[in-house]
Amino acid sequence: MKKGFTLVELLAAIVILSIILIIAIPKITDIITNSRKDAFLSSAKAILRGLDYQNLENVTLAETSLSSLNITSLSSEDYDLNTSTVYMNDGQLYLNLVGKGKFEGYYTCDLSKTSNRFSVTTEGCTMIQKLKNVRYIKDCMNGSNSNEYSHWVEIEAISNVTNVALGKTVTGSTPSGATPYSIITDGDHNLSVLAEPSVNNILQCVTVDLSSNYDLDKITVWHYWGDGRIYYSNTTYVSPDNLNWIPVISKDEAETSVGKIVNKTDKNSTIVPIFRITNILNNGSFEDGMTGYSYGGLDLTSHSNGGVDNNPYISVKATNTWQNLSIGLTLPINHKYYVSRYIKKPLTTYNMPFELTNYEVWSNVPAGTELLDTWSKNSILFDSTGRTSTSYNLFSYISGGDSSALSTDTLDLSSLIVVDLTKTFGVGKEPSKEWCDQNINYFRNSVSNRFSL
Repeated sequence: MKKGFTLVELLAAIVILSIILIIAIPKITDIITNSRKDAFLSSAKAILRGLDYQNLENVTLAETSLSSLNITSLSSEDYDLNTSTVYMNDGQLYLNLVGKGKFEGYYTCDLSKTSNRFSVTTEGCTMIQKLKNVRYIKDCMNGSNSNEYSHWVEIEAISNVTNVALGKTVTGSTPSGATPYSIITDGDHNLSVLAEPSVNNILQCVTVDLSSNYDLDKITVWHYWGDGRIYYSNTTYVSPDNLNWIPVISKDEAETSVGKIVNKTDKNSTIVPIFRITNILNNGSFEDGMTGYSYGGLDLTSHSNGGVDNNPYISVKATNTWQNLSIGLTLPINHKYYVSRYIKKPLTTYNMPFELTNYEVWSNVPAGTELLDTWSKNSILFDSTGRTSTSYNLFSYISGGDSSALSTDTLDLSSLIVVDLTKTFGVGKEPSKEWCDQNINYFRNSVSNRFSL
């Protein structure tokens, strides 16, 4: 007669099996999860290799959305092509890949061929906060390397696959030209119609009011891209209230048909606005000798280096007690200007007032006797508001405090700059003299710099 299991034995077996399952199931789940994670990472690396090859073939991939047009191995079933992005940083190609389907919930952030700083996460890449609670989108520029005109084609804002900018109200810093700003949100991003401001040669912005606050997935901005021009001072901002603005796109690069894009999953980085800044004095440190300057009663000696940042400079000696070195300038009215120079005074005999004048107004910064054998900056913040003439002279006067020393004492002068702050930063956005003293140093011609105002 066969004897069965007792109830106690059955319960013991069930308990043992339960313990085994409690231990094994998480292990099995971890194995499955890690396998999926490893598969996603392997796929991402394969895609990155393909992108890197495309990049070597001179295909423009920097900071754009992925698609089957730039990498053929992508599957729209496994990857979210609308929010996955590739970007360049210091010549290195990086991939932010967003999973979908079997890879739903997985992201690779900052994946590159050589860097170890990437991550595979289920929480998304960390720029997402910048596109949350957005109502206003503002895009600014100041002409291009082709001409002084600013052009907008389209601004698109995607939330849950819907373009929430479509048909929304667009305003500008100044009224539009022949084509109204409303075409910027008409859903058409080809080159047939462009919007431009009625005033150019100054920083201009257009602002889209989305009417409500949205958590955005993606913003794309198209400017005129037909000839690959570079628009200057181009930065895109977002705001929940039209008061507090966060820069999200700031690129000094050629325009393409893809547009300039920011995704909610993009690399988390501090975006600093870029501005094209011009020194109106194109011979400010006497690189071309005395070209453009007028002077009389002065003995001048030119030096090819040794000035501020080893720039050229001149040594000035007066033959009379009151002489000047000047240069004529044409400055638009109703603008603010930052003017500065460096002087060095080996002896204390001379004084060297600094003036910008059109005989309607005088801005005078005297150089006191405390400036000795070291380069020191003098600066003026000049406002041409209300003036009727655009013709000015920038004077550096030479006055001898002791006529007996005129034949021996000299002043050294270097690195003069005149910057139109209104043109550079926009009406009402001009920085203070103190900010300019700290952030605007000598440069020749025009440069693009990033400034946090």
